[in-house]
Amino acid sequence: MTFQRKLFLGFCIMIVPIALIGAEALWTNREERQALQALGDSMARMHAFEELETLLFRQGRRVFPFLTGMDPGAKADFLRLEEEIKKRLLEWEAVLKPEEVSLARDVEQLHAQILTVGKQVFALYESGKRFEAFLVADRELQKRLLPALSVKVREVHAAARKYSLEQAYARLEEIFRTEQRVLLLVLGLSLALGVAASVLISRSLSRPIRELKAG
Repeated sequence: MTFQRKLFLGFCIMIVPIALIGAEALWTNREERQALQALGDSMARMHAFEELETLLFRQGRRVFPFLTGMDPGAKADFLRLEEEIKKRLLEWEAVLKPEEVSLARDVEQLHAQILTVGKQVFALYESGKRFEAFLVADRELQKRLLPALSVKVREVHAAARKYSLEQAYARLEEIFRTEQRVLLLVLGLSLALGVAASVLISRSLSRPIRELKAG
C-alpha cells in the first residue's frame, strides 16, 4: 500500500466516529420527536375528555335548578347541552386508543341514562307530579348516576395516565438511556480507531524517514 493510501485510510478511520455520532444524533432526534408527538396526543385526549366531563356534569346538575324554580331556563339549557355533548363525545372517541374504547362506551351509557332520567323528571314536574319528580331526581341523578359518573371519570383519568402519559415518559427515558449507551460505545470505538489511525499514520511517516536516513 502506498504512503498516500495509508494516509487516506488513516483519516477515513478517524472520520468513522464522527459519522457514527451524526447517525446516532439523527436517530435520537427522530425517536424523541415521535415520543413527544405521542405525549402531545395524550395531552390532547385528556383535554378533549376534560371538556366533555364538564358538559356532562353541567347537564346532570341542570335538573335541580329547574325543580326548585330558581332557574326556569334550566330545562332548555339541559336539552341544548345535548348537541354539544354529542359533538365532544365524537371528538374524544376519535383520538382514543383501542384499549380506552371500553371506557368511552361506559361514559356514553351513563350519559344516555342521565338524559333519559332528566327528561322523565321534567315530564313528571310539568304534569303536576312535582314530589315524584323530586324523588326520581334525588334517587336516580343525585345518588346514582352523578356518583357513577364521578367514578368513571376517575377511571378515565387513571387509564390516560397508564396508557398514555406514563408510556410516553417511559419511552423518553428509554431513548435517553439508549443514547447514553451508544455514546459510550462510540467513545470507546473512537479511542480504539484513533489509536489505530495514529499507529498507521506514524508508521507510514516513519518508514520514509528511516529510508532517508539509511540512504
